[in-house]
Amino acid sequence: MAASPHEYFAILDVDYVPQPDFLRRCMAALTSEPTLAFVQARPDFLNVRQNALTRAQAIILDFHYGLEQPTRSWANHALPFNGTCGIWRRDAIEAGGGWHGDTLTEDWDLSFRALLKGWRGVFLVTVAVPGELPTKLDAWITQQKRWAAGIGEVSRKVLPALLFDRNLSRRERWAALFPLGTWLGDVMFPATFFCAVAAILLMPSVALSLGLTVYAAFVAATLVLFALMLTANRFVKRMTPLGPFLLDFTVVLVLLIYIIWANFRSLPATLVGRRRIFARTPKEGSVLTPGGDPR
Repeated sequence: MAASPHEYFAILDVDYVPQPDFLRRCMAALTSEPTLAFVQARPDFLNVRQNALTRAQAIILDFHYGLEQPTRSWANHALPFNGTCGIWRRDAIEAGGGWHGDTLTEDWDLSFRALLKGWRGVFLVTVAVPGELPTKLDAWITQQKRWAAGIGEVSRKVLPALLFDRNLSRRERWAALFPLGTWLGDVMFPATFFCAVAAILLMPSVALSLGLTVYAAFVAATLVLFALMLTANRFVKRMTPLGPFLLDFTVVLVLLIYIIWANFRSLPATLVGRRRIFARTPKEGSVLTPGGDPR
């Protein structure tokens, strides 16, 4: 930015392959509204069908990119930038204080700092930009550890401002807190589990009723999550048959348990403000064939 006089900056991770009309379609939205800080296109995937891990990741991320982010955008709520497949306005970056390197998720950090200065983002669900999913479990774990630590760092950094900024209405404040609340909810889940185990050990008489309550809550949450993720799969035109989707969803549950554990493990270091090192997610180089199909 310091070496360029331009007012707009397209940001893409190196493994993402935008269509030739990416800039035209995104800039049409960004220039139509002067209060827009950025336009976020929908990240898509080059290698969904490579193995069970990539299929499960696609289900999780379709839920985020196909339902969560579009809904926030349509409701005019706080929209965290996803770090790739978007275009930022220079004025918004500078108003937010510029890019900071004190968290591992500088995209979320700048999004909330710009929001506090009156800027907002928009999500273009119809503009898809395919990139590569991690194909090996250790690569995916590296990615999830970084995301868990980074979102925790952003929460620690911006929560005080979001809670006490008088320029935010109550609706705007709750909408801004909700994305960060996802991380806090993941932290609270294992804490609640440990408390339930402690209660059972201290009061064996409540073991059956408490165990059944926890089990019922888990089953209900799983069914709701299945319905939402299936809806997102259809919404982004993935259209996975129900049987294979159900099998892949069992892998999703295992991955989500790890994500919850990763967020929980990141809590102590986040609370004391420990600095982390950015660990890059290894990629293998998936490409598009001349016919447009991933391989």
